Amino acid sequence: MNIWQHRTLLINGGLVVVLAGAGFGSYLAVQPSSSGASVVTTTVQRGTVLATVSASGTVDPARNLGLNFTTGGKLTKIYIKVGQHVSAGQKLAKVDPTASNQSLTMAEASLSSAQAQLASAEQGITPQARAAQSASAASAYTQVQSAESSLAQEKKIVAADLVSLEQSVTSAQDVLDEAESALQTDEGNLSTAESTLSSAEAKLSSDEAAEQAACPPPGSTATPSPTCTMDEATVATDKTTVTSDESAVTSAQSTVTAAENTVTNDQNSYNAAVDSENSGIASENASIASAEQSVTSAKKSYAATLASDKSTATPNQTTITQDEAGVTADEITVTQDQAAVAGTVLTAPFAGTIASISSDVGEEVSSSSSGSTGSSSSSSSSSSSENAAGGTSGAGTGAGGAGTSSSVSGFIVLTNISTLLVEAEFDETDAANIQVGAGATVTVNALNSNLSATVAEIDPTSTSSSSVVEYGVTLALSQQAKALRPGQSVSVSVITGEANNALYVPATAVTTANGISSVEVVGANGAEQRVIVTLGVQGATDDQILSGLTEGEKVVASTASSSTSGTGFPGGSFPGGGFVRLGGGGGGGGRGGAGG
Repeated sequence: MNIWQHRTLLINGGLVVVLAGAGFGSYLAVQPSSSGASVVTTTVQRGTVLATVSASGTVDPARNLGLNFTTGGKLTKIYIKVGQHVSAGQKLAKVDPTASNQSLTMAEASLSSAQAQLASAEQGITPQARAAQSASAASAYTQVQSAESSLAQEKKIVAADLVSLEQSVTSAQDVLDEAESALQTDEGNLSTAESTLSSAEAKLSSDEAAEQAACPPPGSTATPSPTCTMDEATVATDKTTVTSDESAVTSAQSTVTAAENTVTNDQNSYNAAVDSENSGIASENASIASAEQSVTSAKKSYAATLASDKSTATPNQTTITQDEAGVTADEITVTQDQAAVAGTVLTAPFAGTIASISSDVGEEVSSSSSGSTGSSSSSSSSSSSENAAGGTSGAGTGAGGAGTSSSVSGFIVLTNISTLLVEAEFDETDAANIQVGAGATVTVNALNSNLSATVAEIDPTSTSSSSVVEYGVTLALSQQAKALRPGQSVSVSVITGEANNALYVPATAVTTANGISSVEVVGANGAEQRVIVTLGVQGATDDQILSGLTEGEKVVASTASSSTSGTGFPGGSFPGGGFVRLGGGGGGGGRGGAGG
């Protein structure tokens, strides 16, 4: 339950209800102590504890309120006119929301992206990403298999190419060997032909000598030898043989030359085959090295893919923290932009009459965080109190401020003399604890009645009187009492703290010294024991207990002398040792929903 929700009515004044007899549930019990004094005990109960600050003030008419857009811009529509009566919440005017809508759209897109990124980080990896990873890993493995297959195929090709190159070299070697063998044969034949020619030339020379001896030269008168004719025939035969042998030598020489050319060509072919084999081996080795490198690269890529998949599969807390911060920042931006979009429309915070409109459609209007207000509050005093109070909730003006002076300014001035506000002055210490929208209780002194209210505005500047610094606070009443009149004096109690379903004891039961709080706990045998407690919200009548006590325990509320008189009861005590239940004192607040 918060401070704007309904609670039991705040009881003002020193209301004391005496419940006679011992058969009633107790809140305060009066019992004698061993010292002769009467010890007032109370039971630790559970309920709502409220802290309040109080001040006096006056009822004023909410005559004028200057209204401004919270988001400035070009005025595109005015829905009302001067003198028109409007209802609370009625749309009055609007400015061009295009820029604000664009900012909101971008902020929402950024938030959606940040939320998706956070969800992805928290999940570690999405099913789609996991499927993609599996596909990527399968592809990398397929590349490994392909590279290995290419390597094996390349090795087969290289082996076949090497066999072919070796066969080419062997064939060239065989051809060269045959050519060299033929050359040797041809050289032998040439040598034989030359030897035969030499023998024929030697025989021709010998036979020509015999012919010259047997046959006188022409013109000679000598008688030829009987062998002359035979010798001439022999010489002629020898010349024919020499000529034939010379032709044989020439032919043999040509054959040797041709054989030498063949050997030279075959040697060149052999050398070319060897060179081709060496070049082919180098090329094939390079091809194998390249294929092996492809296999190595594919395996590394596959291993890297597996490692990356493993790394991304586990949520990273650092990334999650960063993404959470991004989402939070984007949520704040969206909230701000939503407020900016809402601020492009101006609505009436309360029912009233339009007093003035300062701009026309098409003009630029500035923004303001609240309505421009005037103030004619009366001087008042304030006091600080921390109360356990229960009051009904009140509704605020919803305009960011309310004024009571006719001297106000704003884009639109809204007037409502039928609605009354409360103006009060709080000292600077109390004002520091008051928030716009806080619930409050207004006690109308002349009517002796309580009205619920809400803090509508806190003056941004202070006033000073007799060296006391004060701030004006305007409160909007949730209902208008028929007998309520402007100028009536009121007491105002504003809620500054609240603890619901809290353990509490009367403030008089708590003793605090040197920052340590304690209470006297009364045991079942009547023995008293001091227990250190931790306090939460501290009211004027009750204090919240955070630790040290349990619900139902009895504690000493106060000690009164047994001889005290003036109580209205014999012997200065309550009749029959009965029980007394106290309501909240005037200005001190009360309790809503207290157990008991």
